[in-house]
Amino acid sequence: MKLLAVIACAFLMQSAAPTLAQQQPQKASIQGNVIRVGTGEFIVDAQMILVKISPLSGPAASAPLAGSIPPVATDDQGRFMFTDLEPGSYRLTAVADGYSRQEYGQRIPSGSGQSVQLAADQALSGLTILMTPTGTATGRITNDAGKPAVDADVQLFQISYDANGVRRIQPAGLARTDDRGEYRLFWVTPGRYYVMAGSLSGVIRSVDSSRNSVTHNYAGMYYPGVVSLAEAMPIHVQSGVETSAIDLVVPRQRLYRISGRVVGPMAQQHVPSASITLNSSLYGRGVTRNIVSQSYDSASGTFEIRDIPPGVYVVGARIQDPNAPAGARPTTLPPDDAQAAVTITNSDVDGLVLTILPGVSLPGRLKVEGEEVTGLPDVNRLRVRLDQFIDRLGGISVSRVPSPQQVEGDGTFRLDRVFPGRYRVTVGPLAPDYYLKEVRFDQSDALDKPLQFTGSVPGPIEILISRKSGQITGSVTLDKRQGVPDVQVVLIPDRNRDRVALYKTSTTDRDGRFVMRGIAPGAYKLFAWESIQQYAYFDSDLVTKFEPQGIPVRVEESDKLVIDVKLIPGFAQ
Repeated sequence: MKLLAVIACAFLMQSAAPTLAQQQPQKASIQGNVIRVGTGEFIVDAQMILVKISPLSGPAASAPLAGSIPPVATDDQGRFMFTDLEPGSYRLTAVADGYSRQEYGQRIPSGSGQSVQLAADQALSGLTILMTPTGTATGRITNDAGKPAVDADVQLFQISYDANGVRRIQPAGLARTDDRGEYRLFWVTPGRYYVMAGSLSGVIRSVDSSRNSVTHNYAGMYYPGVVSLAEAMPIHVQSGVETSAIDLVVPRQRLYRISGRVVGPMAQQHVPSASITLNSSLYGRGVTRNIVSQSYDSASGTFEIRDIPPGVYVVGARIQDPNAPAGARPTTLPPDDAQAAVTITNSDVDGLVLTILPGVSLPGRLKVEGEEVTGLPDVNRLRVRLDQFIDRLGGISVSRVPSPQQVEGDGTFRLDRVFPGRYRVTVGPLAPDYYLKEVRFDQSDALDKPLQFTGSVPGPIEILISRKSGQITGSVTLDKRQGVPDVQVVLIPDRNRDRVALYKTSTTDRDGRFVMRGIAPGAYKLFAWESIQQYAYFDSDLVTKFEPQGIPVRVEESDKLVIDVKLIPGFAQ
């Protein structure tokens, strides 16, 4: 009996072994090659980076999972291989000297690629990554005496936009001039850039007595020799090409001061304790910098800020709690402050008056054309917001904006702590077929123009939304052939291009069809770029370049238009 039991147990173990093995995930592999775009040349010794990502949907989908996969290098035939991989989703990236970093499936520079899906025991082969050679930008920097500007900083940067159409500055390269004033920015991803030279971030360098040279500080200048980014001219770095003679003259930097006084709402009211700040989003080449003045005279309310390079700034004053302990962070008591825009070119700014004003409550009412507010879909989710009106060419952002407020069931709302300034009124989220038709304040248009708030409240903000929006359906084709899938179609207004809500986008389906809803009446142009940097359609220079290829569209109330769009091939830059 014992012998029979042992035999039966052994038989059961042998029978279970294959079942347990079958339950274990089988290892997978990825194999492919890396070649130079346009030539088929193998890229040797490129570093291949493989990262496993979360299988979840939404923002977490691109999150790398714990545990690293050792990188591999391509061989003399440009081949690579990853083995012993778990099933799942991966991102694959190639990095090589002299080439732009490239992710598998990536269509535009700095864009996202496509994930690689691996099943258990799958041997995925034939993946090809095409890499683009980088470019170079060179030039010479001289000072205002015609001599080489030695040790001057030269920065290369790009302009990008966010979902609200606000411009962002993205550094893309940094070099320093040699004894001949020459610089070289290499391994630059092809694209459109701006160049600035000077002493980076306005830092005043101290004299180094150990060097056989005189230390100079240089004012920042944009290519081709202007002080404002709005006037700067972009350069185009091309693949495999040296873009030369990007030369600049930078004057030896002169520093200035801002002085003034802080007064209360009655202009004569004494402000015994205040914190003075200086802020500029362009100061420091796109890095917001906040300087706190230490020279506030509590007896007279006067202040002075020294050693300021030329630029566009916002000077602010905030009341401090006089009972706060020494060294405590400034607080507002009450929540009042003041701000003023200042431009420094070639002289001091004196006599600036900052008037402390209390934030006030601004009432408003929202109406719906031809129907009750209560009939709006998700009316309880509607929010009214005041955004700072920013001139895209040279404006700077100020953070002093009221919090968004919910629209009540009867359409009323109230915005608290509103300070004098220029604002853009936005309402959302609107249902797909509604659009913002009218905004009025103090009997003036505040829809196509900024809302001008001086501090007084003559009446409520009046908002009208309508369901009579337009709709456009159509398809994107290349040479009138089959529709092109996965292409973004963009509707851009002819006027009021600072109104982000007028822009509409849609991505074509697998048959190349698209649908746009909630279009406000007006004149537009339709574009379908094969590839374009995210939100780059807010760039007026870029749109102007492609304007002849856009399709003019006139949308009236309740229109339902059918329009086919021809694909604009290549990468828009």
